[in-house]
Amino acid sequence: MASSIAVLGGGISGLSAAYYLARFAPRTTKIVLIESSRNLGGWLKSNRVPPGLHSSAPVADEKGVLFESGPHIMNPRGTSGAVLLEMVKDVCLTKEMLTINSSDYIEKGRSIYYKDQVNVLPTHLTSLWKDKSPVTKSVFRAILRECFVVKNAGLLDETIYDFVCRRFNQHVALNIVGPYVQGMVLGDIKALSVRSVLPLLYDLEQEYRSVTIGYYRTGGRRREGFRERGLAARARRDDPVWFGQADEWSGISFKQGVQTLPDRLSAYLSQCENVEVRLDESVERIDPVGENDVKVTTSRSTMHFEHVLSALPSATLHELTSSCPLPHLTSTPCVDVAVAGLAYPSTASNYTGNSIVLPHPDSDYKSPVPGTLSVDCNSNNFLHQDHEPHFKITTAFGGHQWKNIFGTTRIQQLDPQLVFKHAQEVARVLFGIKDRPTHGMVSLNPKCLPQYTLGHEERMGELHNALQTAYSHRMSVTGQSYFGTSVPESVENSRMLVESLVVSGALGSREMMVNGLWQIEENQRDEWKDSNRLSKSHIDILLKS
Repeated sequence: MASSIAVLGGGISGLSAAYYLARFAPRTTKIVLIESSRNLGGWLKSNRVPPGLHSSAPVADEKGVLFESGPHIMNPRGTSGAVLLEMVKDVCLTKEMLTINSSDYIEKGRSIYYKDQVNVLPTHLTSLWKDKSPVTKSVFRAILRECFVVKNAGLLDETIYDFVCRRFNQHVALNIVGPYVQGMVLGDIKALSVRSVLPLLYDLEQEYRSVTIGYYRTGGRRREGFRERGLAARARRDDPVWFGQADEWSGISFKQGVQTLPDRLSAYLSQCENVEVRLDESVERIDPVGENDVKVTTSRSTMHFEHVLSALPSATLHELTSSCPLPHLTSTPCVDVAVAGLAYPSTASNYTGNSIVLPHPDSDYKSPVPGTLSVDCNSNNFLHQDHEPHFKITTAFGGHQWKNIFGTTRIQQLDPQLVFKHAQEVARVLFGIKDRPTHGMVSLNPKCLPQYTLGHEERMGELHNALQTAYSHRMSVTGQSYFGTSVPESVENSRMLVESLVVSGALGSREMMVNGLWQIEENQRDEWKDSNRLSKSHIDILLKS
């Protein structure tokens, strides 16, 4: 049983892993969290800014307008949502939490900019057939047609673009799915893996031969494995009534913004005697030197641990493991994004929706500001984060379209005033706002979100096998580089990893080599079950004959 463990990286994945280790690991386990910056939480940053346009985090203004540098809303649905909510309860943040009821969120709806106008999408699938929005003109026929498209059983993976074109049509791919995917993960559907980014669509075709039929039969809920269902049950166990109420929520945040969560986790760790947090200290090398010994060299010292849990970006881990290299750590690219938050008087616009996404660059109908990914209307979601009502929007630029808007300028050299200029143009075109905003803030986020390109799951399977061979019980990984880019998914993956380490991995019985890529193991078990079902059906046919 390992008595010392290093957690590398203090973003939400590493912070969650350290928190769960402090909760579940034996008290004699020494936990060291190492973060290269001076703050924990990664790009989960919330700032209250005074009047004016700010290009960096100003001195906090208690009465200022709240802007988020990263995600401003977290999804409490499914297993990952239940795990996140249990964490919120455990660190006593329920009184600080703000929620969005599902009915309100659905009623406000989402919009797509198409044919030089904002198209509000129908809130229910049943109303799609009579919707008159230009963007939905051929969608109902495409959905009916999809029910009769033959399943392509021979493909292990496809790009999202190829998948949607094959099953629906190109219009749905470029003008509906493409905009939403780039708003969600900042990426290009012509490069991203449908199996890894939109696994629900992939699974529905595989199991029901049709996305539409499968969606109707499942209610749009992803099939979760045995481990996930057990995790959800454990998370909900102590307060089933409260979690029953939470089923009505479609989004959560906090009164002082999303950063409230990493701040509270940091405070929790500071109270744990067996936890040491080392900030402003970068890891320089990771060297396995013995059966239960890993040497970690940092900018300040050299330390030895029995297990290393890496929550670093995979490309960073690649640079640190040259003495015992692993495959595919550099195969997951990350994109840069510039985020501009603007606040206007509450009467500046009468738009009541949640968000607007912009066309894919290959669409026949171009974005009014090329390189714009999405516009979130924060003030329409959380009304009580600011002391005075505002019409507040957050616009994301760049991602896979970085060159379309910023050319060859690197994010480190980008002028924030240029971002403000583009954001104000977006406000003018989409909302008709010509006045100067009262408050604003630009955040530049380099390499903030990994892109799961075609073949991602296959590469992670090879990485899983290589980790077991090269590092055995000495290393595990978690974080957005591998599976799941949202905050709830990051939290869930960290908890799943820690529980496995404590029960059967390096911190427990050591019956299994736990490396954090549990989804690969789950999929392998599913394939084994599928092969058993196939064998049984063959036997039934033989017996009947």
